[in-house]
Amino acid sequence: MHEALSRILNNEREHLRSLFDQAPGFVAVLMGPKHVFELANKAYYQLVGHRDIIGKTVWDALPEVAGQGFEEFLASVYNTGTPWAARSMPIAVQRERNGPIVQRYVDLVYEPYRDKYGNTIGIFAQGYDVTEAVEAQAAKRESDERLKDGLDAAKMVVWDWDFVTDQLEYSDNMVGVMGIAPETMDEISKHVHRDDQKTMKAAHSGALSGARTYQTLIRFIRPDNEQQIWVDSRGRVRYDALGNALGIRGVTVDVTERHHAEFELRAAARRKDEFLAMLAHELRNPLAPITNAAEFLKLVAHNDAKVSRASEVIIRQAKHMTALVDDLLDVSRVKRGLTELNKDVVDIKAVVHAAVEQTMPLIEEKKQHLKVSIGDAHGTVHGDRNRLVQITANLLNNAAKYTPNNGFIAINTSADEQSAYIEVTDSGIGIAKELLPHIFELFTQAERTPDRAQGGLGIGLALVKTLVVLHGGDVTASSAGIGTGSTFRVTLPIIMRPR
Repeated sequence: MHEALSRILNNEREHLRSLFDQAPGFVAVLMGPKHVFELANKAYYQLVGHRDIIGKTVWDALPEVAGQGFEEFLASVYNTGTPWAARSMPIAVQRERNGPIVQRYVDLVYEPYRDKYGNTIGIFAQGYDVTEAVEAQAAKRESDERLKDGLDAAKMVVWDWDFVTDQLEYSDNMVGVMGIAPETMDEISKHVHRDDQKTMKAAHSGALSGARTYQTLIRFIRPDNEQQIWVDSRGRVRYDALGNALGIRGVTVDVTERHHAEFELRAAARRKDEFLAMLAHELRNPLAPITNAAEFLKLVAHNDAKVSRASEVIIRQAKHMTALVDDLLDVSRVKRGLTELNKDVVDIKAVVHAAVEQTMPLIEEKKQHLKVSIGDAHGTVHGDRNRLVQITANLLNNAAKYTPNNGFIAINTSADEQSAYIEVTDSGIGIAKELLPHIFELFTQAERTPDRAQGGLGIGLALVKTLVVLHGGDVTASSAGIGTGSTFRVTLPIIMRPR
């Protein structure tokens, strides 16, 4: 019987030990006023590391924990018999021998362990390692703070409009950006500028009728200070599994500063164009009298070689200056929308021949070699013949100016089912990599070379770009770099391709 009772007691003890070790949280029993470890389960060892702690005081077993505040809590529970609890309490432990001290977080409870007389003889410590949850919450808080800072910096409100409840949920910065804390979309709509309310409704209707998304720029009157702001509002419709619209989720950004800056840039560009037009007109006025005076001087002093040479120089330079001023006037007219195209059916082949005829004097003067390749598939376009000739001639002139004497220039045409192409290639100085993206901007020029006698204002390619765009086409430039030549390719929409 004694052996049977012993077996029963041992089995019960092992059963309790198994339950103790399988507890989801960590558990330890500390005995006496010095808090000696009597029991500890597997979860407790996972927290503090696998070390010899049974029979040792807390501070002998876990010396790195001393000074972290647990002494006061243990003493208070043992002396007063009052339980103590804390959530997400930090504890620094050395989980590996000679390893680093690591920071963990625990939910911890100290319960007094009493004898049959009610006297506290130990402490029952239990809890959970919540480090992962604490770190996840900290990461989420940091992410939320970054998002909030980003929304505040961008003056962006994130919102969600629920069609079922008509409620509007939004980010915390709504009041700071819009000056209002609305509950419904109708409250927002009341403060949209009256001239833009139809625009806003049309955007919502368009998204709901099939577009699914919208983007619109409107004026909004802040109710807190009555100031008008410009907002860029964008949204996407949310649907359920059956395709029913549930609401719209979107963002609204205060773009007032950007709108004003763009307005100022447009105004500055307009003033610049007006100034260029005025300058070109003022420069052009004296050129005709100068040319006429030079021609007259050449006639009356034809026997004087020096006067004749001087007259020829004046005439040549006056003509060159007239061409520059004409280009300047052309750019000014295009920029201000004063250029109208006289469109007709135009044969690209005829355009190329006319442009070659115009530029041959400069090409011959520099003894350059020009190759013209016009295949059968040259195509017909709808455009202004004179402007198309001007585009092509400007590209050829540009090639001649930037190609040294005895250099090579080629022009060829081609076409496919959608477009006609004019391509001008030269063996000139090429285009630097940093200059290539800006080559069609006004007043952009490559560095002059000593052998380049023909100057310019950097207007020709800008004019080419604007005129090609007016024809619904595009122009591109390519070059492998300095000294490698360059290629310009004009693409125009085709209306007929010969068979």
